[in-house]
Amino acid sequence: MKSLLQFLFVSFLISGCSEKKKNSPVPEIKDEKSFFDLMLPAPREGEFQMDGYWVWGMSVIKGADGKYHGFSSAWENNVPFMSNWETNSQIVHTISDTPEGPYKLSEIVFERRGSSYWYGMMTHNPTIHKVGDTYLLY
Repeated sequence: MKSLLQFLFVSFLISGCSEKKKNSPVPEIKDEKSFFDLMLPAPREGEFQMDGYWVWGMSVIKGADGKYHGFSSAWENNVPFMSNWETNSQIVHTISDTPEGPYKLSEIVFERRGSSYWYGMMTHNPTIHKVGDTYLLY
């Protein structure tokens, strides 16, 4: 029974994708360009760096102050990049006037604290979200 349901589901997907529906709300693409053709060059001044640190995985959100707030992992680069991010990262908060930067360091949000804290040995890959009037940092 499970195999039959899987087969029917896959068949449904294939039949739905194989031909354009007559009244489809999705417009036809007339000038086919790849995703990479549509990308603009990254601004050279848009980076955020910290001397003596690896910086990784910025998550950005526009704040109520109209500025852009970025949250990144950072760990000292006197240790090798691989495997040390798990135990040596901290979360830093940066601010910019524009989404493309440049970003300036504002504060260290979470320091590396050790295994006695629930987040102390894996403070890495932050993501920031706004729910209602509350900002959530994961």
